[in-house]
Amino acid sequence: MTRKTWTVALLCWFGLTLSHAGSYSVHPVTLELSAAQPATTLKVRNREESPVTLQLATRKWSQTDGEDSLSNTRDIIAVPPTFTIEPGEEQVVRIGLRQVEPLLLEQAYRVLLQEIPGDSSNGSGLQFALNMSLPLFVKPSHAAKPDLAWLVERQDEGRVALSVENKGTGHFKFTSWRLQDDGKYLGAETKLHYVLPGSRISWAVKPAALPASGDEVDIIVANGRIEQRARALVR
Repeated sequence: MTRKTWTVALLCWFGLTLSHAGSYSVHPVTLELSAAQPATTLKVRNREESPVTLQLATRKWSQTDGEDSLSNTRDIIAVPPTFTIEPGEEQVVRIGLRQVEPLLLEQAYRVLLQEIPGDSSNGSGLQFALNMSLPLFVKPSHAAKPDLAWLVERQDEGRVALSVENKGTGHFKFTSWRLQDDGKYLGAETKLHYVLPGSRISWAVKPAALPASGDEVDIIVANGRIEQRARALVR
């Protein structure tokens, strides 16, 4: 039987320790660096019954028209770049800034962990490789905060465009949004989003009833159980 490798891509967005049955877990899942704290550690634990080998890389994270983009960078040092963890053991990865510089805006990166599949030990010829992408934020010396500007615009075919622009100095994270007009449901989405400083994300919404131009609508965004409410004029 031809041996196949199945790759399961996992984006570790949530503030919890994540794991995959028969694989590995990481803690923390969101990393932060600053001039005051130029280095940190990431703990990786092997939950398999056989050794796990991982490759580690760092990428600069940016957003264009709501789309994430990763590019090569030398800003971040992460060691060791490749390591093997025995069953039940833990590897400490050291992550730090190559150079400390004054920042006006928070800088965003991703730490990528890729499992290198070994020989199958169960005789089935089936393996799972777990890849993780962890957010890493480099904070400026002042308090970095998001500043969100919401926009709702009427479009053709009974649609509205909902968009949010982050004009602040830090990222904004939310797991869902709801759009309401005087308490009436217009649209919603449950999905994790980050809006980086200077970035904008848009959604096309087709409500049952199109709000009129000049109406004020409510946008309720949530990060887990924490909700925030904003209002916007329909254009």
